[in-house]
Amino acid sequence: MEDEFYIFLIVAGALIYGLFLWVQTCEHRGFFEYSDAEDHELANSVHTHAERGGLYHSTLLLITMLPVVLLAKGMAYVLNADIIIHGVPVEFAGLVIALLILAPEGLAALQASRQNNQQRALNICLGSGLATIGLTIPVVLVVGFITQEHITLGLDAEAMVLIAVSLLLLKTNLESGETNILMGAMHMVLFASYVALIFI
Repeated sequence: MEDEFYIFLIVAGALIYGLFLWVQTCEHRGFFEYSDAEDHELANSVHTHAERGGLYHSTLLLITMLPVVLLAKGMAYVLNADIIIHGVPVEFAGLVIALLILAPEGLAALQASRQNNQQRALNICLGSGLATIGLTIPVVLVVGFITQEHITLGLDAEAMVLIAVSLLLLKTNLESGETNILMGAMHMVLFASYVALIFI
């Protein structure tokens, strides 16, 4: 029964990500394009690069991702040793690896936010979030099937509460169409709470 559900998750995740790509590049492309005057130069640059084709961008994506993945893999061995020696919680290793992998997108989104480019920041965050849901989880499950490793997907009670609160806060932020430093600080407090719960 569990295997059938995981197969469903693999298919559903891939379909969600494929649908997102279709919406972003075809059906509602205008929702993701830069329209502000200050983004005019950036928009022209994006359109210029888009003319190079999907193969160019796919190759460039793989080339830039490879060092990050290799670095994360190398750090995983070091972190696992620290977990054994110093008794660090296992979840902390996952947090560090996740931060390392998401650092390029996170820094780009932070830079866009500091420049008040909300559309670019949202595009980066949406792409990163959808890639995690639509690609990472299905790939992990597929690898688990191939290697005959048992993968357990689930959240404890504390994590479920934090996710629910985060979604409610995000809904409040998006409904107004405007953000301020208080809303950002509240999200950071939720993230800090998650980190604190790893050690508590």
